Amino acid sequence: MRRAIGTLALLSILVLAIAPAVLAARPSTGFTGSWVAIDPLDGSNLSADISGDTTTQIVYTDDNATNACEGASTAVFTSMLIGKVDGDEMFTTMTVAKCGTQPLGFHGLQIGWTFHANGLGSADDTLTNTFDEVYTRAD
Repeated sequence: MRRAIGTLALLSILVLAIAPAVLAARPSTGFTGSWVAIDPLDGSNLSADISGDTTTQIVYTDDNATNACEGASTAVFTSMLIGKVDGDEMFTTMTVAKCGTQPLGFHGLQIGWTFHANGLGSADDTLTNTFDEVYTRAD
């Protein structure tokens, strides 16, 4: 009986030690994580770092935004978005947009995103958005 109690106690300690690591590795929604894409218009590198679960924050970058940054001293575009997740859809609003340090007037721009758990093409998970950009997981 003592041995059974000791084994149960040890098992409980192991479960408590392992569970946080397993939970930490799993995204809180399909959207959560780092995503990368190639801009279908100009071939530049895109990234979207998404945090949160039903309310999200996104850091979106384009390393050579030729259209958005036309006339700016740098073509590196960075924006912040906030969003709400509803199933496989995420609806976001841009709160900050800039080329380098130069602010842009995209505040309030809305972008829709769709999560594809089975992916498009050969990728496991993919994201698509209003601009027809197709993202795969970077992490």
